[in-house]
Amino acid sequence: MRLFKQVIFGIIFVLIAGLIIYVIVSAVFSSDPYPSYCYDGVQNREEEGIDCGGLCVACDEEISDVRILDKKLFPTNTGTGLVVEIQNPDTQNAVASFAYEMILKDIAGSGVDTVDGTSFLYTGEIKHLVFPSLPFSFGTITSVDIEILDVKKVTKSDFQKPDVITRSVRVQKDPIRVTGSLVNNEAVSFDDVTVYALLYNRAGMLVGASKTHIDDIESLETVQFNIVFSPDLSIQEETSSVTAIFEDTMQRGDSGEVVRMLQGILRELGLLQRDPTGFFDSITEDALKDFQLEHNIAQTGMLDNETRFILNQTLVNKENSDSADHVSKKVDPTKTKVFVDIQR
Repeated sequence: MRLFKQVIFGIIFVLIAGLIIYVIVSAVFSSDPYPSYCYDGVQNREEEGIDCGGLCVACDEEISDVRILDKKLFPTNTGTGLVVEIQNPDTQNAVASFAYEMILKDIAGSGVDTVDGTSFLYTGEIKHLVFPSLPFSFGTITSVDIEILDVKKVTKSDFQKPDVITRSVRVQKDPIRVTGSLVNNEAVSFDDVTVYALLYNRAGMLVGASKTHIDDIESLETVQFNIVFSPDLSIQEETSSVTAIFEDTMQRGDSGEVVRMLQGILRELGLLQRDPTGFFDSITEDALKDFQLEHNIAQTGMLDNETRFILNQTLVNKENSDSADHVSKKVDPTKTKVFVDIQR
């Protein structure tokens, strides 16, 4: 009887040891990179959803829609420019098409106009919707509400980004324009290619955007592009220096480019925590009061004569200050960004 028990226990021990060895070998040498809990239909372990997230592949339910990353308004000689930065955060699926509707609002939050259209995004792509000049004086539009509609997703393999690149990009002046070559590295042709460029000043503030269309580019072809910008822009010269820029008084209720310049300065000084709008509101007034407090000036909240003198003097005394560059419409060519928007 004792011998029989020893045999039984021995067999059980061998089976358990073999099972442990099998699990270890399977975990190390298995061609499946995902753990078994990725297929159990339950949200557990490192998963962010049911069988997705962590070490598991993303589920369709977890795929994010088109994201709005940023919205920038800037003045032009004929109105207001708008650039909207968007992203497809999904690295497994592309957005073959989507529609957008943008409501342009004034300082009171009322809708002034609506802009709509369609576009697309490749997997993981970040790009921009560019409107070089809308027919509204700068300061009329202070906010933009965007709704993304009719998102159509396809797998990455069914909608791959074309291998079309830019080369020899240059920023030229009189008037400012961005030129270069567009190179198609694929053995297929493409129609309706858009090349757009974003211009920034030395402080990294967007001051201009424009685009051009190329009807078609043949397989393995190189074509030239020329993107022309608003004539009120100029090139930042290396020898330029900071000078006094405010010549008039300002107060709450004022609007325009000079207000935007003031807001840019206040932001660079750490007194205004938002992008310039071009409208002198209560937030701008409070920021100006903070500046006046720092310099022992009467806190009127206005850019009166005394405040204007101190502010101009502050800018003059700060050599190579980014503050003046922030509001300058002088383009820093080294910060130029050029993109190709082309649908397969």
